[in-house]
Amino acid sequence: YERWYFAMEPRLNIIEGKLYADFIFLNGGYQVPLFKIMTLDLNAGAGIRIYQYMEKAGVITPGKVWDTRLFIPATIKLGYTF
Repeated sequence: YERWYFAMEPRLNIIEGKLYADFIFLNGGYQVPLFKIMTLDLNAGAGIRIYQYMEKAGVITPGKVWDTRLFIPATIKLGYTF
């Protein structure tokens, strides 16, 4: 990418030992070349996060439960260009 871009982006994240599947259906950003060897990437989007957790309170038989949430990521990345 260079300059403005739009994309769809599936991603898997592990945060505090839990697996999250993110389906970002609207993602846009801007890339800026720096010093011909690096790139600064700023982006934001919206999507769905799917994850599993252990249900503990209020259930007769505790177990794993799947849930989904609206996910609004925003990132700043610095990359090496080769």
